[in-house]
Amino acid sequence: MLHGEIAANAFHLPWEFMAPDMVIAELLLPSWDLLGMGLIEKSLPGSAMLRAEELIKKYPRPGRIDLISLVLAMQENALLLTGDEALRKAAQEEGVVVHGTLWLLDVMVKEGAISKAEGYRSLELMSNAGRRLPKKEVSARMNSWRSGEK
Repeated sequence: MLHGEIAANAFHLPWEFMAPDMVIAELLLPSWDLLGMGLIEKSLPGSAMLRAEELIKKYPRPGRIDLISLVLAMQENALLLTGDEALRKAAQEEGVVVHGTLWLLDVMVKEGAISKAEGYRSLELMSNAGRRLPKKEVSARMNSWRSGEK
């Protein structure tokens, strides 16, 4: 969403977006100001960190930070937003509802957080920035949003 220049718009949706404090400390650049946009910083108790360690042993592919985010989703009984395929598979195996970038864009267009033209431009920017998105699905959305179809 940052590469697509619409991250702030996601916070207009009627949901809370949260991330573990460890993730925020390690990954977010101050210039992104996601906390100022409405991202909620959550701490994980020791028991959750132990669960993260178990998942790190169980799933070698997602990174440590990704799996900590999965534990937060489990703790909060929340859905997980990720574009990482390995994390998506781990989340599904753990029974966590998981969605990606394209799903979020679809919701943002449907809910009026962005227009179809903004969705189109965002996909262009993400593609140009080298974001790995399914080409066929991106093409279908871009064609639809360019022509104004639903």
